[in-house]
Amino acid sequence: MRITLTELVDLKAATIRQLLDAHPTHPAAHEALNRWSDTSPLRRAAAAVLAHLEAASCPLDFVHLHGEPVIGSRYSDTARQTGIGLGWSHYRSISHHLQEGTD
Repeated sequence: MRITLTELVDLKAATIRQLLDAHPTHPAAHEALNRWSDTSPLRRAAAAVLAHLEAASCPLDFVHLHGEPVIGSRYSDTARQTGIGLGWSHYRSISHHLQEGTD
């Protein structure tokens, strides 16, 4: 995984940076975080990325958090989607998604 990510960074196809702890403000984001306990590191990571997307004015109705939509229904073919994965089960498809222009 590290080799793949390093190659993507070297090719300038991806940027990796650490997000600071933050909390989203949107009620749907708070609801989405309820799947984890208050002490879960996954909840902390999800909260930070949702807050980051809010600050970047990314509409949460196009965001899927760990496989589930934050607002609305499953992926549509017509709208750009932002997927937040908190595991490495699909990391091999990162290059494909970058070529397709998805987040």
